[in-house]
Amino acid sequence: MIRCGFHGLSYESIVHALGSELAPRTVIAHLGSGASLCALKDGRSVHTSMGMTPTGGIPMATRSGDLDPGVLIHMLRNELLDAGALEALVKKHCGLKALSSSDDDMPALLARRDKGDAEATLTVDVFCMAIRKTIGAYAAASANTARRFARKCSMDSRL
Repeated sequence: MIRCGFHGLSYESIVHALGSELAPRTVIAHLGSGASLCALKDGRSVHTSMGMTPTGGIPMATRSGDLDPGVLIHMLRNELLDAGALEALVKKHCGLKALSSSDDDMPALLARRDKGDAEATLTVDVFCMAIRKTIGAYAAASANTARRFARKCSMDSRL
């Protein structure tokens, strides 16, 4: 099995559009109904948030994003789902739609959040936290970033 990643044409287009303005180490986010992040080094992908299928990574409109394998085992054993039903669940009935109990559209979720809707607030918070965690992981995986962080930690005992 291999980690494929998705949204490659989108990322390639952004790299091409940025041209010489592209920083040597960059994280690009493709945020739509399907969503992913890609860490680039010198314009080439070195990390992607999606895995073998587009269900991995950050939560999307109807896709789960990364999921503890124990959840899947629990669903198979206790919810009496077969593989096909489980696949349909993580592809079409999870993500923003499930968290919010209805909406898989970010503008609609933001409007609900702004009106004080707790489910919409939670959904937007979970989505944004997943993005922040992924960007942070990519930054930590960068050797230069890791060295700068280690140096900062050794100089500042509050960290």
